[in-house]
Amino acid sequence: LNGGFKLAMQTLDIFRASVAGAALGFARRALAEAVAHARQRQMFGQTLADFQLTQAKLGEMAALVDAAALLTYRAAWLRDDGEKRGGVRVTAEAAMAKMAATENAQRVIDMALQMHGGLGVKVGTRVESLYRDIRSLRIYEGATEVQQLIIGKAAGKGIQGGARVHTIACGDKPVARSCGIDDAKAKRSIVDPVIGGGCRRRALHRADDLT
Repeated sequence: LNGGFKLAMQTLDIFRASVAGAALGFARRALAEAVAHARQRQMFGQTLADFQLTQAKLGEMAALVDAAALLTYRAAWLRDDGEKRGGVRVTAEAAMAKMAATENAQRVIDMALQMHGGLGVKVGTRVESLYRDIRSLRIYEGATEVQQLIIGKAAGKGIQGGARVHTIACGDKPVARSCGIDDAKAKRSIVDPVIGGGCRRRALHRADDLT
């Protein structure tokens, strides 16, 4: 009634970014717990952290955490900046952040639990509680499969995060003109995924970003 459903759906852009932030916090705590445990756990005359397999796992966990962080920060920044400019929707970016952050957190927490061995499933330990708590975040505000559909629909329309960020930064004007790039050059170029700040004068954009 009177656009109420549309307004309700727009709030998901906020909530999904918030859920992504929560999942990111879970993942960071799990990584910190894994590092602390690996440093103090003694086995075969050395610590668990001294084993190359452990180092490889910690490296993978750190990369997953940082990837989720970048998508989450982008969604939050776009939401705040878009609101200042009249409520620009960030549905696809919020969905990317929610999906990546929750799924990556599940993987990071699982690896942290595995690294703890039997202690990881002992009730009352931090990684055990994280393992239980993260599961619901992959479901509410739209399950992972819902986020995949949203992102896929946006991708099918040619909407990408880098283009959207740059369009907002340029004040929603034709990107090529506001950046001082001639249309002919822009039509045969690609998106420069810049986050924040003003436009790069030599940034190149796809033709469909100029409409």
